[in-house]
Amino acid sequence: MSGNSNRILDENLLEDILSKGFFRDIQEYLEAKFLLLAIDKYKSELEKKSYYKIIFATLQNRCFDTMLLSMARILDKQWVGIDKSKEHFTRSITGVLEILRKCPEKIRLREASFAAKVLTERHSIVPVANFDKIQQQLLAYIKSDPNLEEHSDLECQLILDFADVIDGQMKSNEISDILKNIKRHRDKRLAHNEAEFDPINFPIIEIKGLKPLEELVKFFFDLIAVSILSHEYRYEEVLAADIQGFEYDNLLISREELIQKQFEQLMIDMGILPHN
Repeated sequence: MSGNSNRILDENLLEDILSKGFFRDIQEYLEAKFLLLAIDKYKSELEKKSYYKIIFATLQNRCFDTMLLSMARILDKQWVGIDKSKEHFTRSITGVLEILRKCPEKIRLREASFAAKVLTERHSIVPVANFDKIQQQLLAYIKSDPNLEEHSDLECQLILDFADVIDGQMKSNEISDILKNIKRHRDKRLAHNEAEFDPINFPIIEIKGLKPLEELVKFFFDLIAVSILSHEYRYEEVLAADIQGFEYDNLLISREELIQKQFEQLMIDMGILPHN
């Protein structure tokens, strides 16, 4: 999709943004987070080996920077779209909203029942605008026994409603404040070396403070990837068959467990933890 002539607002572009953009970014975010936490778990053991302290402290800092950059890419509001004056487009959440809003007739709602479930779960955490109305529309759509060969006005309206729901969640005070803080750190500390930047004057970002963004991204994947594209992105899991040197009973292993096990083995190999 490097040429402008090949970029059309449709499900193919939606799939491209999710698979080549958000899926990669959320994987990088989680891997960095779990590695940072694994190092922190053995902080006392590492402090006994003073010659390792700088290495692992630096690694933790870089992990956190990766987390900020990855989340900033996923939830970036900037969008270089299919404007002919632009050579490349950016995979951003604003791009997803543009696709849903400009061509709802090209988007199919394949898993309406799942969408109703996801919206209900999200509404219990963060209020969803027009929740009752959307749920009634989803129920009516499900009862209509939709035919994926035909596109109804109700289906188009639901696609537009989904865009409004995502946009509204992005604009909530909590999410907006966290995103503004991440963007300041990204622009003034990570991407550029601005003279005016003073960490003391910028709010501290902690891992637990990023939890609302993680929950928003999960909701986003469920609502768009599963409900519309009927594609479940297993970004929290890894195929056990792809892991060399470890034996697992299950077909899938959580990314967190994998990184934890691998880091523990590294600590054993380095003589920091005893052999079992």
